[in-house]
Amino acid sequence: MQTLSIAQTFAGIFAFFLALSPNLAAQCDHPDFPALEKLYTATNGDDWTDKSGWLTDCAPCGWAGVDCDADERVTKVYLRGNGLTGELPVEIQDLDRLETLNLSNNLIGGTLPGELFGMITLRVLNVSRNRFTGQIPASIGAQTELEQLWLSENQLSGPVPAGVANLTQLRKLMLEENQLTGFLPEGLGDFPHLRTLGLTNNDLEGCFPLDLAALCGQARLLFDGNLKMAWKGDFSQLCTDAFDDAQIGAPCDDGDPDTGSDVINEDCGCHGGALDADGLVGLGEIPEENALTAGTLPGSLTGSGLNAPAGEIASAAAAYEVAVSPNPVVGNELTVRLPEGTEQSTLRLLSLTGRVLQTQASEQATTVVQLPVLEAGLYLVEVVSAGNRTVKRIMVQ
Repeated sequence: MQTLSIAQTFAGIFAFFLALSPNLAAQCDHPDFPALEKLYTATNGDDWTDKSGWLTDCAPCGWAGVDCDADERVTKVYLRGNGLTGELPVEIQDLDRLETLNLSNNLIGGTLPGELFGMITLRVLNVSRNRFTGQIPASIGAQTELEQLWLSENQLSGPVPAGVANLTQLRKLMLEENQLTGFLPEGLGDFPHLRTLGLTNNDLEGCFPLDLAALCGQARLLFDGNLKMAWKGDFSQLCTDAFDDAQIGAPCDDGDPDTGSDVINEDCGCHGGALDADGLVGLGEIPEENALTAGTLPGSLTGSGLNAPAGEIASAAAAYEVAVSPNPVVGNELTVRLPEGTEQSTLRLLSLTGRVLQTQASEQATTVVQLPVLEAGLYLVEVVSAGNRTVKRIMVQ
């Protein structure tokens, strides 16, 4: 009988708080209460490991995992390993003084809301070791004061957004153990405070942007497990000689069991020769590239007939020479010289990852190109004329 009475008592208390919460929400005028209430309900707060104080009063500064400033506004929400499930609500953006959000080591799923990256006060965001899917929102570039970003050990896919290059205050960027693909964006090497960049065990590909060389010896850059990248993700190789063609011909693994001797080609893609019946590598065919698209490096073989055997391509290259001077570039002019008799050509200035910076048509063999303002580094000049495509690297000092 006594046991039944205790059970009834606790049931009554629980029912009381269930009835209280809606009324409490209506009565509370604390500006951070609605967003915290939404976070609680969207992530199944009743099942949290520690939910002490949550939704029992109108003073969130006393709730488990919540810190406030002198004005009793929420500046930190720390619920690491606290049994959160469900999805992250967009209302989290209404915590307009939040500086630290740590929801790591939980079971939160769904996509990362883009609104999360519009919180200009946020300095530390850690949602690692959850179950987030989909792409990293492009709006990530708006959070320019962010100092630590942890998105590791989720199921995020797609490319690393170019906007991440705007986060120049970052000290740590942790994106490892996801399913990220594509080329790395340029600009990460311009982070003056960066100490750790973690991208291990994704599916990234291609060349390392050469601006990363600025971080050699200054930061820990971790790319192991990205087998389609140069040197299979061993960034330390770039630090030995970052300003030549060292990445072209570097070993990689395209994941295709029917190819062998995979290496980084001139287009920064990872390609291998076809294996014959004896397991030997053959030349195979060199695929003709499609039209240029932003973020895609064009083919850079010299000569006509891009599907021709390698020997024919080499012969054509010898007959079709392109000269680019001065190199290194001095000032903002570049002279491109094609073989005499060339009447029409298209010249493109590209970043190392293939972003088109400038396009110019020419109707003569020698063309003076007026360059835009460029930061120091390596760039590509692509020349397409009469079925020939040539790419030359230039250095801007």
